[in-house]
Amino acid sequence: MTNKIDFKKTLDEIQKLVHSELKADGFKKKGRTHNKILENGIIQVVNFQMAKYEFDSVVEIPGIRTNLYGNFAVNIGVFVPELYESTFKQKPKAFIQEYDCEIRERINDKASGKEYWFSLGADYPKTAEFIIGKLKSDVKKVV
Repeated sequence: MTNKIDFKKTLDEIQKLVHSELKADGFKKKGRTHNKILENGIIQVVNFQMAKYEFDSVVEIPGIRTNLYGNFAVNIGVFVPELYESTFKQKPKAFIQEYDCEIRERINDKASGKEYWFSLGADYPKTAEFIIGKLKSDVKKVV
């Protein structure tokens, strides 16, 4: 499977499995992003980011310029409406994207700090299960 459409369909399936857990925890979904508004108004954000297309004539340099095509990452964030309003002098949007968050992180290996880029060619139910586990354990500590 190397087709962009196949990768998108696989990510859709992974996101569907993860969203069933997030929805049960109070998250709403829009596209590849999920929001949960806490009682104090702070918003938790989970976002699925697919890697860019394959390189054409660009040379891959491991550790510097890596070709991540066929992979995706899970970004998490915390959005504080009061901070946004005081900084930008306007009300926040109705649905928050991860890049709007004041606190942002990618799901990673806590021991090494290395970010997880998940393969879209792997066993997607196992990938979804791993992500759900990370969200329940590590991410709960952050958000």
